[in-house]
Amino acid sequence: MIKNIVLEKTPNSITREIIEACKQVVQNSEPFFVLKKNFSEGQINKCTYNVKNYLSKYGGESILGWEVVIWRKVLIRLLGHAIVKSDNDLFCVTPTKYQNTKILFIKDPNLTFDFTNISSRMPTKIIPLNSSKMVRDFIEVENRIREIKIKYLVTSSNILLQGDDAISMQNLENEKQNLLNRLRNIY
Repeated sequence: MIKNIVLEKTPNSITREIIEACKQVVQNSEPFFVLKKNFSEGQINKCTYNVKNYLSKYGGESILGWEVVIWRKVLIRLLGHAIVKSDNDLFCVTPTKYQNTKILFIKDPNLTFDFTNISSRMPTKIIPLNSSKMVRDFIEVENRIREIKIKYLVTSSNILLQGDDAISMQNLENEKQNLLNRLRNIY
């Protein structure tokens, strides 16, 4: 099992490969680094709510876009993300379990989040960095897992799956783990 190994991370620099991948999602936006700011009320994976709570206490503006993480030579993952703009300063108030001090971010004026819908989630995009069948298969499995997860309410980090979805998810998770092990040995 390799679940505790971090394969995807915030890149150290902005490469041409990253810029090109970002342009596939937001054509007129350049990625830039945003510093993390400690917000004691922040929760992991709850960026839109963290920003909303921060703004209600301290003011500012919410900026929506994409956090960019990379698995070198395999894929770039763009995660729908919210950051804070206060005066001319941009920063992220969402903690991570990896203790990052910064994130790579691209603004997306077309991205929205519906706070009135309790099932609302920020989107994710995955861009392959090579054309291997194994990478394509991994991305397909990830997309199928997400399709199942978005059917269920977000109440905690755990989702209670039912019926065929539970069986499908178990099969997909096994397939994902197999692909992860194989990709990790190659890349």
